[in-house]
Amino acid sequence: MSYSCVIKFTNPNDVVHPGERIMGEVELTLEKARKYKGIYVVISGYSETEWRDKEKTEVDGATKKKREHYKGRLDYFNEIYYLLAQNDGVPVELTSGRHKFNFAYTLPATLPPSWTGEFGHVTYRVKAVLDRPMRFDETHKKNFIVMTQFTITQQHLYPLKLHEVEQLWCLPFHTMPFTVEAEVAKTGFCLTEGVPVIVRIQNESNSTIHEIKFQLRQIISFYSITPRRQKKETINKMVDIRCKVMDSRKIGLFQRTLVLPQLPVSFESATDLLGISYEVRIEVKVGGLNKNPVVRIPIIIGNLTTEPNAPVATPTHAMYPTLLHHQSFSSGSAIMDTSMWNMSQQMDISTTSDASNPSVTLSNDASAISASAPPPSYDDAVSTNLSGISFADQQLPEIQQKS
Repeated sequence: MSYSCVIKFTNPNDVVHPGERIMGEVELTLEKARKYKGIYVVISGYSETEWRDKEKTEVDGATKKKREHYKGRLDYFNEIYYLLAQNDGVPVELTSGRHKFNFAYTLPATLPPSWTGEFGHVTYRVKAVLDRPMRFDETHKKNFIVMTQFTITQQHLYPLKLHEVEQLWCLPFHTMPFTVEAEVAKTGFCLTEGVPVIVRIQNESNSTIHEIKFQLRQIISFYSITPRRQKKETINKMVDIRCKVMDSRKIGLFQRTLVLPQLPVSFESATDLLGISYEVRIEVKVGGLNKNPVVRIPIIIGNLTTEPNAPVATPTHAMYPTLLHHQSFSSGSAIMDTSMWNMSQQMDISTTSDASNPSVTLSNDASAISASAPPPSYDDAVSTNLSGISFADQQLPEIQQKS
């Protein structure tokens, strides 16, 4: 090849936030003189989704299965900027050597983050086009990363408590209720914080508890446009702690802190094709053929906060991997132990005279959490070899128990 064309960004790690300027240059190196009708860049951002599902339809009174094809495309911007143009239809001749052409563009204020998933992607790209006379255009592409921001406000600082009640089986009869109650100190967390979770179990069925699972799950929602707006979800386990608890106590309180790895912040839009949400999932495994009680608590993950003295996520590197031809965040999972997090300073659990109603008080002092053990980076979370780590034999620390 008698030339080379390289697109370079001046933004650190090729990362830019919505509303900021993406800046860079097109570096063209020629071994000999060449003529061009024009040189321009196309700066674009778009999302695409596509999947197929089997659905039941009624045809002449009969139920038939039909494979439906869902897809969608949404363009956020598509701008063309000429870096070199011909004069009065006369091609411009560039001499041999190195030529640099600068470009800049201000992104819209509201954009989804860069993402690549099973059923779609969000891509931001700069394409350089070399328009030569009487020849095919020569194109060169490079993606950049858009990292969105989410601010944790006062409405996200209130505690949330949810519970699940199951009637377990002891053949041939139902037993007394089995109640699982989970609570978080607040519903909004910055990336530098941990998520303390308290689980209260009231076991009136005398069933044995075999295992308690503490999970942080990332829910990616993809939406279609044709033939109609439809939703498709994928779920990624970002933190998964499983602890053996061979116990049949009547009332018990347990706690764990889920350490947040580097993650994209929560993002939801009624008109977009991508949504990112998170939930804390608690599952209690009981014996027999019973259904395991499950409690799901939705939470928000952000990187900015209006809470005074709260830690702010300031990553020193890109939260998304930088690749040569495709730069986006690809979901990963991590299984990590949070036993080194000392919750005794943040949690005050006291018992009233009523054995069935223990009171639980949580503190929002997140700075103490981050000071004791900062969360791992995204690269560490997804690249560490965890094949030799098992929490199957780990006993869950007990905060309170009553018989």
